[in-house]
Amino acid sequence: MLVKRLLAISGFLCIAGLLTAASGQDAGGGGGAGGDATQRYFNIRTGPVYVTLTAQTTTEFVDNVNLSSGIDTPIKQDLIFSPSFGINAISELQLHPLSETNTTTMGLSMNFGYREHILQPALNQKIFDINISPDSEFSFLVRIGHFKIRLHDGFALQSDPVTDGALSNVAVFRRFTNAAGVNVEWDVNSDTLVNLAYTHTNVYALDLVTLGNSGTSSNLSTSNITNSTDALSLMASTKIIPELTVGWGANVAATSFPGAPQQDSTTYSYGPFASLHLSQFTTLNASCGISKSEPGNVFTGSNTANNNGSNSTSNYANVSLTNQLNTYYTQTLSAGREIALDLVGTQTSDNYLRYSSVWKMNAHISLNFNAFAEDISNAGTPNNNLLSLQSNVQSDYRRYGGGVGTSLRLSKKLTTSLNYRYVQKVTGDPLLCYKQNDIIWTVSYSF
Repeated sequence: MLVKRLLAISGFLCIAGLLTAASGQDAGGGGGAGGDATQRYFNIRTGPVYVTLTAQTTTEFVDNVNLSSGIDTPIKQDLIFSPSFGINAISELQLHPLSETNTTTMGLSMNFGYREHILQPALNQKIFDINISPDSEFSFLVRIGHFKIRLHDGFALQSDPVTDGALSNVAVFRRFTNAAGVNVEWDVNSDTLVNLAYTHTNVYALDLVTLGNSGTSSNLSTSNITNSTDALSLMASTKIIPELTVGWGANVAATSFPGAPQQDSTTYSYGPFASLHLSQFTTLNASCGISKSEPGNVFTGSNTANNNGSNSTSNYANVSLTNQLNTYYTQTLSAGREIALDLVGTQTSDNYLRYSSVWKMNAHISLNFNAFAEDISNAGTPNNNLLSLQSNVQSDYRRYGGGVGTSLRLSKKLTTSLNYRYVQKVTGDPLLCYKQNDIIWTVSYSF
């Protein structure tokens, strides 16, 4: 079965290579309707449309693929092979030949592939375990005078459970996410900006898989995880002085759980924010405010009276400092308290500290480093429906971790990277704690 899959992927990449060999080129200069798009590398050009095609293979070794404590379920190692193919297309046109401000831009960015579990074949439940990267998106931007209207539809299909800290003793969390919406930005004047946005997000939980003692897999129920969210936000900002921008933002987000309507909730948040340029190379961003949660969906009026949840009020605050130490080294330090919903609709608070840095040693080699610590807990009184959930999902835990990696540009088209990631989770129940080490080697090729 593995040989057949490798042959299928190889044939797919060969066809893509033949297609791009006939039309791929460098956009060395020249003007045109594409604007900046004509100054970039592309494989295919059709009128004002510029297309870039890439392919990559990722080999990943995980020492604890099932996120186990090792107490009641043995820790399982895995080797994961993930070939993928990427496409990035962009087109920019002027709505009026004599206007430089009235333009329209259309873009598509997508990276898709599949994951093959080599050491734990029981996790290969599908013919192809298809994955779509979280940054995949279709967008349409229209600039008309002082207005920018952006339509967008972002989508992802993921399987890695470690990206959701609420999970333990889970080897695969396959879910499809689609977020579509519209964003209207009004440049009132050179100092004042108003932004209105609406987004509808669907999260479809497809599989929640665990590994048993003998290496066999079993599926958990996902009926209380699939959900949809409608979010409406309004933000306004103005420059007090050239170095300082202040503003106010408000947001309402209503989430519905079709399989467990008692988990429906609505969250309101509002508060000020500011951005201060301390110097040419250092920027400080800060925000704070109040977040209120109540049972039921305010947009649909669903089960507001019969919901088992309760009202809760919390504060949020975020501070981030970005510093370009020199031409080659950039770092960001952030800390704060965020309010969000967990997998099953419980409002949680996340007290966090994060650091990341990138060191561009030269034109071919770069190093990156990141570290984080987070403390997650219920922001209010938990819903009664939590009593019926599997123990694999928690709302109170702490996680620590970090990573280091390097990227090497071997040629104009070929790049390789090696990254290491460590994550540790601590909870009140020793059976739900885990540690995971992850080594990821990636080779990328631009056609």
